[in-house]
Amino acid sequence: MGEKVTAYLYFLNGWQQIRDFNSQKSFGSQLEIRPNERLLINWNTYIGDERSEFSPDFRTRYFSDVYVIFTPSEKFQGSVCAYYGIQEQERVLDGDLYTSDWFTVNLIGKYNFTEKLGLSGRLEYFEDLESVQITPTTPIAGFSSYSATLGLNYQVSSNALVRLESRSFFSGKDVYQSDEDQPTSSNQWVVGNITVWF
Repeated sequence: MGEKVTAYLYFLNGWQQIRDFNSQKSFGSQLEIRPNERLLINWNTYIGDERSEFSPDFRTRYFSDVYVIFTPSEKFQGSVCAYYGIQEQERVLDGDLYTSDWFTVNLIGKYNFTEKLGLSGRLEYFEDLESVQITPTTPIAGFSSYSATLGLNYQVSSNALVRLESRSFFSGKDVYQSDEDQPTSSNQWVVGNITVWF
């Protein structure tokens, strides 16, 4: 569509899957806008039938997300993202269709101290009150949570990255489990990984 605008259309097996779980196909779209070399605006959409042996009551899913990436300098990059999904489902008793939705918003910042060492942070809110995407491991119905993440990144080589990350979760309900397997409204992860690409 031009140097600054690119559009894509996708013909898919389904929502985040390689193997097709039903005979229906799904469609997606992507629109990239690059007003300048420091700014990227991206909008994605998805529509598809999600019924499967794992979710026999699921029908059409509608999804859209928008994100903006801003790189004002070589040392700093920031992004903001929001997405919203709607899932049609069929009631077992009467066959009527109803809809459930979920959404998230997040803000991410990355700062590079050197070419190899950087710090990243993320703030996020996720809400799925009908448990379309996430079902709590506790007796609570529905899921919603805030999270805050702080990560340290070290670029070992041109194709390898070491990352140490701490992530805290906070909810208004006891949707998490403590180390003693008790319901709790918060949780903490510390994760390390090595990523290699070719």
